[in-house]
Amino acid sequence: KAQYYLAVPAEEAFTAAADYTAVDAEIAKIPDVSIYTADSAKAFTDAVAAVNRSKKAVDQVDVDAMAAAIKEAAANLKVAITGVTLYVEAYTYDGKAKTPGLVVSAKAGQHSYLLDEADYDVTYSDNVNAGTAKVTVTGKGEYVGTIEKTFKIAAKKITPAVTLSKT
Repeated sequence: KAQYYLAVPAEEAFTAAADYTAVDAEIAKIPDVSIYTADSAKAFTDAVAAVNRSKKAVDQVDVDAMAAAIKEAAANLKVAITGVTLYVEAYTYDGKAKTPGLVVSAKAGQHSYLLDEADYDVTYSDNVNAGTAKVTVTGKGEYVGTIEKTFKIAAKKITPAVTLSKT
């Protein structure tokens, strides 16, 4: 059988307001949802909108559940990767796989910032022979989205050796 302990005397449990400190603390941790993907931001704002501030002390368990829902939604906020810049976009064929270095960015409000390599995965394809090669960057953790970039591998120019002989 569960036992609940009230933070107020029993005679005030039905009249005293519940304690929203935990709710307010969770909301304060995310001052700007505009930097997150629309879906994850919506889940957070929906959790905040679901807060019912008319609960009494006797309903503290409900208020604590609201704080937990906001905390969970905040933990699931995602940032979309917005850009990939390749250091080198053109190579000449030499038989070796080409894996250009790159910079991955995300946008937070009006500011862009660079991501750490731990925040995304990189795969390369068609990057050995002459032609168009592809690099695919996929966000991970709190970063989501996939961006593909291409780069060129030019055919190696072969200069034929010409030997002249007198006959």
